[in-house]
Amino acid sequence: MLRLHTPSGSIEALPQQEARVRGLSNAQLVHELVGVEPDPFALAEAIERSILVFNPQRGWHLANSIHH
Repeated sequence: MLRLHTPSGSIEALPQQEARVRGLSNAQLVHELVGVEPDPFALAEAIERSILVFNPQRGWHLANSIHH
């Protein structure tokens, strides 16, 4: 089950939401992330695929090598 954890709690995707974001290509997922208000489950999927990574010096950022 796709779940996004935040400091204030966590939310779990409905099956339809999970199927939608898991069906996105890496390029489509990145496009979702740069939108005005990204889908929280797209964020969770990007973290799971290591497209969105955390570095103590840089914070959250897109990984250097994203395979489309």
